[in-house]
Amino acid sequence: VALLPYQWQGVMFWDASFVQEAFLTCGNNTEARAIDGQVKRLLPQARRIAAQLGNHGARFEWTANLEDFTGYEPPTRQFHNNAVWARSLCLLGEYLGEPATEETLLNVEELLLFLIDEFEKHGDARGQNFAFVGIDESNDDPKPYDTWTFAVLLKALEDYFRLCANHQREPAFSPQLLERIRGILAANVDAEGVLQSFRGGRLPHWGSLIFDLFPGNPAALPTIRQMAENYDEERDMFNFHGLNRYAEKTFPWATQIVVRCLAKAGRPEATDFLLHSLNHANYFGGFSERIFYHGEHYIEWFSSAHAALVLAVNSMLATEVEGRLQLLGGVDPSRWDSLRFENLRTGNGWMVTLELKKGSIRELIVENLHDGVRELRIDVPPLALSHTLACPPGPVRIDLLSAG
Repeated sequence: VALLPYQWQGVMFWDASFVQEAFLTCGNNTEARAIDGQVKRLLPQARRIAAQLGNHGARFEWTANLEDFTGYEPPTRQFHNNAVWARSLCLLGEYLGEPATEETLLNVEELLLFLIDEFEKHGDARGQNFAFVGIDESNDDPKPYDTWTFAVLLKALEDYFRLCANHQREPAFSPQLLERIRGILAANVDAEGVLQSFRGGRLPHWGSLIFDLFPGNPAALPTIRQMAENYDEERDMFNFHGLNRYAEKTFPWATQIVVRCLAKAGRPEATDFLLHSLNHANYFGGFSERIFYHGEHYIEWFSSAHAALVLAVNSMLATEVEGRLQLLGGVDPSRWDSLRFENLRTGNGWMVTLELKKGSIRELIVENLHDGVRELRIDVPPLALSHTLACPPGPVRIDLLSAG
């Protein structure tokens, strides 16, 4: 998946993971599996890189072409894409309703082994964790305990421990590791309740936007509220990317992640940010990543921006949140009171068709993609509706109003 449509460089960083999950939510399974296949084809090379760096497991480089990783000299130690791809290997089965294979479990373990080796070798009690310094930060002034890296590592580890439990397999790591990483993230929250992008930060940038991974985190709304103060009144634009050393005033994928975070938290403000962000699509219909470049509208479009928009909208409509099926969590019915979508995949093996008309749900069909009967809890935050039922395999038509 190239960042730009005419480039033949696959982006094996989180940009391509946006695209894969966007495909999965829309049911483009062939394309999503192709990205998964590319990840697995590069694993032998990733194992060699890990060994050269003196670590176990496999180490994914920032970018790749179809056959090999991009070579960087000197080699960078930036690798939170390792955890992104460990998580993506888990997500594929979750969206498709397929149990993870033993091979997938071992591949996830390889990607995490490298990261944990780095953590144990380079972290220390003073908080200067040089192994986890993001590439967007200064190389000569390390920023300790990069929030995004630790957050995606924590989420990937949680996924891994669930896979091990499902396979009745002993994990390669102690469960105490989860608490250590949760403690690191908690210590990045400042006295105002804002999750900074690194330990001791003063202005959170995109690295603080982890709340699509952890929507219940109490720092979510204070952090987004502070980030929304980074606003250009003249151009009517939010800069949720937050790294002002760039020429650009905004990165749309960062705004769309905010929309997704708010949607997963069941906040109707997601509608406002989504509709506002659409004002800045260029006149080619492209959702540009670099909207303003030296004061001019930049006409390029980037796959990361488009995919993040798809994920933002789909998360507003229907998404799995910590074991619940949440419907219309980011929709403000006073601004968007009628809509319809069909066969939207939400994660955790659910697929939804829904029609909202004049603020009321007229049709709701939920399909259980798993083989067995599962308990399903449905929440519709803007309509204050909630319902729990035993859901057999296949589609079930549900009348939430009658169900109470």
